[in-house]
Amino acid sequence: MLHLHFGNRLEDLLDAAADWLAAQPREVFTPATVVVPSAAMGHWVTLGLARRHGIAALIQTPLPGSLLGSLHQRLMPDQRLDPGFERGALGFRIFGQLASGAGVASQSPLADYLRATPDPLAHFHFARRLAACYDQALIYRPDQLLAWEAGRAWRLGTLIPFHLPGGDAAMGDPRRTALGVLAALGEPLDGAWASRLGFEVQTLRVLGRMLETGTACVTTTSAGRLFDAMAALLGRTHPVTYEGEAAMALETLARSWQGSAAPYATSCVADGAGLIRMDWRMALRAALSDHQAEKSTAAIAARWHLSLAALIAQAVARLDTETVVLTGGCFQNTLLLGHTVRLLRGQGRRVFWPQRLPVNDGALAAGQAALAAGVWEEG
Repeated sequence: MLHLHFGNRLEDLLDAAADWLAAQPREVFTPATVVVPSAAMGHWVTLGLARRHGIAALIQTPLPGSLLGSLHQRLMPDQRLDPGFERGALGFRIFGQLASGAGVASQSPLADYLRATPDPLAHFHFARRLAACYDQALIYRPDQLLAWEAGRAWRLGTLIPFHLPGGDAAMGDPRRTALGVLAALGEPLDGAWASRLGFEVQTLRVLGRMLETGTACVTTTSAGRLFDAMAALLGRTHPVTYEGEAAMALETLARSWQGSAAPYATSCVADGAGLIRMDWRMALRAALSDHQAEKSTAAIAARWHLSLAALIAQAVARLDTETVVLTGGCFQNTLLLGHTVRLLRGQGRRVFWPQRLPVNDGALAAGQAALAAGVWEEG
């Protein structure tokens, strides 16, 4: 039996799981299954259940892909899945393609990278990262992969990217995200803004070196991480306990501003391939200047929300489309959503966003659950 719970606070979801598990009669050696989005989240869930129940035994915490794979093997044993698309095997397959040059266009960014970085070990690490990205897309964006493969989808624009030092570690510590944003601005990583984040000297030196060399850094274009960075730069520097906590604090701060506010300057420029580059850096520089001038942090937060909405509207203004759908975790921020809807409707667009399902990855879980339910029914 599959039980699906919705929520934006991980603690509430964990409480629901703990209550459900406590109420279910189970055979002594029958495991319970809690589906999680990452191995780290599985560890957190197990520890949380142990704190609530005194012990957490026979608790399985598979990722969605692993769960569907095991269901497929159990219900349709005569139809074997291709193991070549598992993350580990796929990494070696991509590495082999890179080594042979098969499928790599001679005049492409990938070809330029391979020529500039001839080290096979670097190619292997690059292949593993590509495999990890593809694996995540299979779990969270399978519809986009299928549409792209069929030539029905393409990327029209992106935020200017920046690095997250330590990758997943930055998800729990917005200060790391802020440091990556400062690096994207060209700010010295041993300067005044970096020192305000509260890192120990040695830690700051290590993180700065990581950003300078790209070691153990993940490149992101996430709007959510930009909100995390702004929250940290405005003084909210302690680690978060759940996804979106820093961004929610920034939204609350922005809502507390009662005066007038105008967006900071932003720009959108199409690159040589026609991809719209949404540049947030001018807005962030202006926000830092206001903060240095000791202007109200609430006013800065309010202007930041207006700036991101204006940036989205600038990008959409370049598109020949009447209908726009707003989705993604950042639009759980109803202040950002309201500003964006108002600006897009001012352009004459028809604007839609999820109503009955969560606007974030919770809706993906509903789709995965529907797929799993369909598999069970066929079985």
